[in-house]
Amino acid sequence: MKKYIHLFIAFSLIASSVGLIVFWETYLDDTINTISVVVAAKNLEKNHVINVSDVKIEKVKIEHAVEKPIINTRDIIGKETAQYIPKGNQIVSEMVDYYGLEPNKNQLIYPIPREWIYSSPGSLRRKDRVFVYPIPDDRLIHRNNQQTPLIVHAASEPILKEIVVAFAKDSANQEVKPASNSDKRIDATGSINNLELVMTEEQYNVLETAFLKGFKFNFAYK
Repeated sequence: MKKYIHLFIAFSLIASSVGLIVFWETYLDDTINTISVVVAAKNLEKNHVINVSDVKIEKVKIEHAVEKPIINTRDIIGKETAQYIPKGNQIVSEMVDYYGLEPNKNQLIYPIPREWIYSSPGSLRRKDRVFVYPIPDDRLIHRNNQQTPLIVHAASEPILKEIVVAFAKDSANQEVKPASNSDKRIDATGSINNLELVMTEEQYNVLETAFLKGFKFNFAYK
């Protein structure tokens, strides 16, 4: 009798072990060691309005998840992409333009006076993010009518970074767009004459102070 009891106990332990392994592989491992993230269902161009068919939920191993991924498609449906997103890529908040041209509570849309602009790329478009470099103006170089002009070099580092362009307009106050209505930047409907940037008051004051000190600004983007 004891022999059968031992066999029964051994069989029960084996069956329990197999059951636990199957339970782990089919349920617990998938629940504990994975996370649901939002990924691009197709290639998404920059400034594309995200719709339901553009994204999907996938489970990935925790160690393969990016830092702070988007986990709910509802958070980004109707928003615009801030960059090109390849198919299958996990989506993070930096890839999505959450406010577009709508400033947050600490920001306003500031017009940049034409006399402040030293140069800007002709391919610049709204919702690009610019880096602002101070360039010495003649007002600084020849200040106080000095006989020997000051030698002033342009700054190698931007004084403002990642500033969103609300609008890039031509001299007729029309938004500059690709002439062919495509996403390419190889042509344009006009030359950029006016810029409007999404900034905080503090950021605007940085530019104003630098201009009053004798600098203009080069607006670059990447």
